Amino acid sequence: MKLYESKFQRIYYDKQFSMMEFKWLVSASERTEEELKEEEAIHVELLNQYKPLLVMSDVHNIHFADAKHLEEWVEQEYAKIAEYAPQGQTVRMAVQTQADFAKQLFKDEDEEKELLKKNLPQIQYFSEEIQAELWLLGEER
Repeated sequence: MKLYESKFQRIYYDKQFSMMEFKWLVSASERTEEELKEEEAIHVELLNQYKPLLVMSDVHNIHFADAKHLEEWVEQEYAKIAEYAPQGQTVRMAVQTQADFAKQLFKDEDEEKELLKKNLPQIQYFSEEIQAELWLLGEER
């Protein structure tokens, strides 16, 4: 079901899979930093309200200076979502981005284990939506 829509993004929630999906629109590339912060505040509000265990975020239309900038932004914005996961469950987040960024940011098993120790969500980067969905749902990569 659609939870939110603005000129920059659409947000959906699928109760069956406990999955929230953020789709940034083409106009997101023209937003100001202040507008981005306002949109992110809505993310936090909806994440806290629905408490999804799976999160899909398509950031193809948000332009980052480099892959490291994207990674820092994602980890900063989503570090808090692991706090509401039920005992023994991990929040998984798939980020869809440009192929060159996805290759640079792919986390191996050791990196994922380190994130879990810090109580952060498992985050993986993908260039294709189907790969992201399969990973979120626990299928082969």
